Amino acid sequence: ATATAAAATAAAEPAAAPSVEVKTATVPMLPVPAPDPKVLKINYASKEQGADVLEISKAAKGGGSLIVKDKDKYCNVPCPSTDANLRLVIQLSEEITMVKFVLASYEKYSSTMKDFQVWGSAKYPTDKWEHLSNFTAQEYGKEQEFELRAAVRYLKFKFYTHYGDEHLCTLSQIRVHGMPHVVQAKDDLVGVLEDSSETIKLIQSF
Repeated sequence: ATATAAAATAAAEPAAAPSVEVKTATVPMLPVPAPDPKVLKINYASKEQGADVLEISKAAKGGGSLIVKDKDKYCNVPCPSTDANLRLVIQLSEEITMVKFVLASYEKYSSTMKDFQVWGSAKYPTDKWEHLSNFTAQEYGKEQEFELRAAVRYLKFKFYTHYGDEHLCTLSQIRVHGMPHVVQAKDDLVGVLEDSSETIKLIQSF
């Protein structure tokens, strides 16, 4: 009787589930697609493209030269002892994902800008500018490139120190390069599709 009861109890208990090794799929991080070099040749801070200088310091002269491709023209501002005192707002020709910008100084007999800040916004006018980054320019660089990735339509530059002891500080050009939002959205979509494809392959491999 005891053996029969034990057999009945064993039959009532469910069998233990077999041990299964669980594998976790790791999706690799794919690199962000590199911008098309042809797209980066476009200067979105060019007057020819439709850019404009919306604001500039009262003491500055020739602000429009900053968005014109002419090495003989430049913007100048008196150089105080501690502050270059140049503030300006540029409206880009369209809203872009900025990748880099270039400062050009071709005038030989003048002081040049050193430390500065860059702020950005998608609309104008606004009192909510986003501080993008701080930069320091080199003293003798005619054309200096700075990497900065941000979605912007309007850029504010604040120059607050300078090199040299000349009466005037000059800046010849500001050029801005990047990708239109349509191109950026396409690249983002391609990245998402590639991620999805890799995920599917990993799942199918188990």
